[in-house]
Amino acid sequence: MGAEQTGAMAAPPASEGWIRRFTAIGPRLKEAVELYQSLGCEVRLGPADAGEEEIRISDGCEGCLVTTLARTVYTRQAPSSDAVREHQRG
Repeated sequence: MGAEQTGAMAAPPASEGWIRRFTAIGPRLKEAVELYQSLGCEVRLGPADAGEEEIRISDGCEGCLVTTLARTVYTRQAPSSDAVREHQRG
């Protein structure tokens, strides 16, 4: 999956162009990473926050399996993607 980082990390800074997309798990996470990469985006994965709306199922979810395996998807336009698009047009 290329530039994807799957380890737990802090949220990448918005000042560097990173945009928080959503939190996912399993096959949907893999599909999302592949889709964003195919669109020319860099993708980073951060740990899920139990307070996020997408995974807030009930109180006490902080240590459950879902929050342990789920990842928040962050993307930014890859620096080289503009050059790739220009090459494809040319």
